[in-house]
Amino acid sequence: VNPGIETDDWSVRLNLTIAAGQYVEVGTRPWKMTALLNGSASVAGALGRRTRMQKIVFQPGRFEARYTGFSSTLSNCEIRWANTWNSL
Repeated sequence: VNPGIETDDWSVRLNLTIAAGQYVEVGTRPWKMTALLNGSASVAGALGRRTRMQKIVFQPGRFEARYTGFSSTLSNCEIRWANTWNSL
């Protein structure tokens, strides 16, 4: 319920419940900026009011993030990134 990821610089929060076996993919590439349930249905309207997609930047080196929300069962978070020099 209401999952989120936060760092010292930015946060992403979703105001929704994700059922078992489902996932939300948040794409922060400037030309795409999406939040998709199971890779297809937009849930962008469920993004928290303080979520600013353009602020989601990974600085070089190590970073720490907190996975937040409530679940009575097991849940997990996967963060994937790619170097941006190919997009210049």
